[in-house]
Amino acid sequence: VGRVDKLFGTPTDKKRKPLARTILWKLKPEKGEVPETLSVTDFRNYLDCPFRFYLKKVLKMEEIDDRKTEMNQFDFGNFCHRALEDFCHDGKLCKSHNPDEIKEFLHLEAERLVKVQFGKHLPLSLLIQLESIKQRLAKFAEVQAGENCAGWEILHTEYKLGGGKGVELGGMPVKGKIDRIDRHAD
Repeated sequence: VGRVDKLFGTPTDKKRKPLARTILWKLKPEKGEVPETLSVTDFRNYLDCPFRFYLKKVLKMEEIDDRKTEMNQFDFGNFCHRALEDFCHDGKLCKSHNPDEIKEFLHLEAERLVKVQFGKHLPLSLLIQLESIKQRLAKFAEVQAGENCAGWEILHTEYKLGGGKGVELGGMPVKGKIDRIDRHAD
């Protein structure tokens, strides 16, 4: 009871100043140039938090975690996306009807990409995440081989809206990419 009374009771030190009711130091970032264009993702980022949008898009500030030992969802998606993009750029392989051939390429590419970023000796957490990526890519290989057999072909990857110039929305150019466009032979 004595300890609780000491911690939560009336302070005995009368000389102590009361704590501030507001934060004394307020961040005042420098003024930056308004971006000339916005991407589709920028709209979502702005709506989530205008201040963080300003720090990232206008002041070009990024958070860096030097203690990172596993992938976050952004990294996970990027590794999958980059492996698939490399697959799409292989003119012969992207037309393959053999799911095992596609899967082997994607697995090797995913391993290479992860090791480039995290090193050769991966901790258990990354090995588990890499295995999850491989499972997803294996399923993709099955579906892609089936689509190729059915007459579909990959027409474009990373297709930029407006040829890279974007499209205009309310006077503001908006840039974006379509990951992939397929076309059927018919």
